Amino acid sequence: MAIQTGIGRMFFAEYAIKLHDLETDVLKVALYGPNANITPNSLVYTTSGEVSGGGYSAGGEAVPMAVIGPSGSGIGDTVTFPTFEHGYASPEADTVITAAGVAIRGCMLYNSTQQNRNILTLDFGRIVTPVNSLRFNWGPTGLTRIENALIPFIGNLIS
Repeated sequence: MAIQTGIGRMFFAEYAIKLHDLETDVLKVALYGPNANITPNSLVYTTSGEVSGGGYSAGGEAVPMAVIGPSGSGIGDTVTFPTFEHGYASPEADTVITAAGVAIRGCMLYNSTQQNRNILTLDFGRIVTPVNSLRFNWGPTGLTRIENALIPFIGNLIS
């Protein structure tokens, strides 16, 4: 059993055909224990290996999203790149998940609106056992680099 970090194998293809609407779909983060088997090849969210207890509920927590668009788009804040202007979805706030005393090894970000499709799996690289809760700090609010724009998945993990 293993948790592997990576973008869901089908995410970019699904995003290209507009299966995922990151402006309106509900994205969630589910937490997994050390014996879970989630990888970028996992097509959908699974309860197998998901943690339980300490205030954590199966299925995880919703990630509040905001759309950041190019100048004049009328959506979100303005972000301009030298050769690339497009609207991006970016988490607009940290996600805090109560999981007191639960041994957590990784997580899955998934689209609960679109048949629980996997967007990202993340191995923390160690077991994290929060005293109260786990906070996902998704990234900067003033985006200046394109690699920080499309869902800055791997932020700072604060237990």
